[in-house]
Amino acid sequence: MSEDDIAEIFIKDLTVGIDDTNIKAGVIGEVATSKVMTENEKKVIAAAAIAGKKVGCCVSTHCQMGTLGHEQLDIFLKKRVCHLIKLYLDISIYQMMLNI
Repeated sequence: MSEDDIAEIFIKDLTVGIDDTNIKAGVIGEVATSKVMTENEKKVIAAAAIAGKKVGCCVSTHCQMGTLGHEQLDIFLKKRVCHLIKLYLDISIYQMMLNI
């Protein structure tokens, strides 16, 4: 599946309903990565970014053991996503936020 194919699944879940129901998702998540980000994980994160931007909803992400936060954020920035909930940040991002 391509990024766009996966994004369409997210968009349908948000606008039409999940599976064959009329129950709509309110957020995309929790999109996660392993200790080393795989190509499929990159594709899913990009798809979540595409769908989140198109629909205007938040995307929630998770990093394995607090790693790859920068890499996830880079994907979202390339897709110009504004609504992002970042969970389990890299320690360096946390330190930067606190100006340590």
